[in-house]
Formats: sequence, C-alpha cells, structure tokens
Amino acid sequence: MTIRIFGHPACPDCASLRASIMANEGRVSFEGHDISQLQDLHAFLAIRDASPVFDAARKNGEIGIPCIVTADGSPRLDWREYFREQGWKVTEVSVSGPACSIDGSGC
Repeated sequence: MTIRIFGHPACPDCASLRASIMANEGRVSFEGHDISQLQDLHAFLAIRDASPVFDAARKNGEIGIPCIVTADGSPRLDWREYFREQGWKVTEVSVSGPACSIDGSGC
C-alpha cells in the first residue's frame, strides 16, 4: 500500500510525519510531494480544492499540510490517527519556526 504525502520542508508538522515514516521504515510505502515544486503544488491544490476534508483548513487560513492521500485516494489531514489505525508508530519532533497558517498558530 502506497500513500502520497504532500508537505513542505519548512512545515513543523511535516517534520513529525517525516520522522514517523523513518521510524516505520519498510512498513510504509510512500510518494513524497513537496508543494514548493509547482507540479506538486498543482496536484495538491486539485485535491485541496475538491475535498471537504479541507473545509476547516481553508476557513481557518491554513494550508492543509501535511496531507496524506491513502491508497484508496482519500485525502486525510489526520495522519497521526491514520498511522495508528495501520499499527504504525507515530514519532513527534519539536521544530521551532513559523507555522503554516496565516496567523502563525498551526499548519
């Protein structure tokens, strides 16, 4: 099962997702997409604009990353919950720096 991941290297929450993927090496098959690359940004926006999963993120001025797209094509922002559902380890890392939302409060 391959999941698609949309994120950005400067996103603090994306750092925890990257660490979680590394902690589950060999158990998680993924395609990484960096939204600072125009092709990946375009693919992400197509998903973000079409899915109600992002309604709250859009309303709150958030980008909506990290976002995972499961093997069945479902976008999810609750990647931690998804990892736990799969029996995968969730690793948290603390990264200082600006958050991804307009007001700087979250991703």
